[in-house]
Amino acid sequence: MKPLSARLLFIKPTVEDSGTYKCVVSVSNGNGQTKDKSTTISFIQAAKFIDVELEQHPEEGKDAEIVCRVHGDPSLEIFWQFDGKTVLEGGPRNYEFKDENQILVIPKYDSDRDDGQYTCSAAQFYSFETVAINVTGYARPKITVLDGSEATYGVEGRDFVIRCQAVGKPRPHYQWIKYADGDEKIIEPSEKYDMHDGTLLIRDLIPADRGTYSCIAKNALDEARLDFNLTIFSKPRLKLMKNLTITRGDTVKLVCEFSGDGYLKAKWLHLGQEWPSRSTIQAERISNNFSRYNTVAGNNLNVGNTAVEDNHVTVSEGNGIITLTLTTVDEDDAGQYQCVAENEAGTDHGSI
Repeated sequence: MKPLSARLLFIKPTVEDSGTYKCVVSVSNGNGQTKDKSTTISFIQAAKFIDVELEQHPEEGKDAEIVCRVHGDPSLEIFWQFDGKTVLEGGPRNYEFKDENQILVIPKYDSDRDDGQYTCSAAQFYSFETVAINVTGYARPKITVLDGSEATYGVEGRDFVIRCQAVGKPRPHYQWIKYADGDEKIIEPSEKYDMHDGTLLIRDLIPADRGTYSCIAKNALDEARLDFNLTIFSKPRLKLMKNLTITRGDTVKLVCEFSGDGYLKAKWLHLGQEWPSRSTIQAERISNNFSRYNTVAGNNLNVGNTAVEDNHVTVSEGNGIITLTLTTVDEDDAGQYQCVAENEAGTDHGSI
């Protein structure tokens, strides 16, 4: 008798194909004899990694959770390796596992000893799947230096540098924002601004450059921000009276208002000569083929009035005003009078 056989082939079976299958044999000799044999077949879910991040970056000093999500049969077992060695719970590094070993917890992550490649393996019956995860610790940015080229003030007309340096992993990159009068402006490289590796250069300062400059250091983990308040040391500004026409013998007062920052000096000039206003300097009248009346006043704005005088010329100064008074004027007094104010930032002048 020739043996007979039959086969049942499953193509890409699923868990739903599990169950009892019966093989039935019928003998076609007229008596209707049949025989059958049953068997139970179980199909299990193959292990499958679910959206595993192959690059993971825990924060330095914090408890790290390295995640490896796996879907499969309940009989699935997950285990980890680091540097070719099996990671066991506890031990010198005090590892922990969560969620049926799908999360490896590394206490107080330390890049020096914990950075590297971790292998997550899923095993069930004769199936074995593995994924490698590269783990690198990151550190939040921290600004360690924020200072200006000249303390916290800049001088009008000069360049000013603000230096910002931060630490972090990966290395932070920088952004600058200016706040002034309620407005926020992201600073971009231009003829006015130059930026390189945390250093901001502001060219040719003007009063409008005063305000708060915020340095922002960013990396993939977080950002840090620190503010620098910049004030501008302004050049002097003058306000002069209008030109005058005077009759011989009259008394005339030439008034010059000045303002600015810091230690200011103001003076009157006539034909290139100066007349000091401080009482410690003697006043004199120079006469030859022409007369020259000159005044110079030096003051701190908090100092009271000072004055010098003779029978013909009086120079007084105080509260941001320097006044040149000429009594009994004559032809020798005619000409251009110039008021000059100066401080560390520069000079301003005007003529009557």
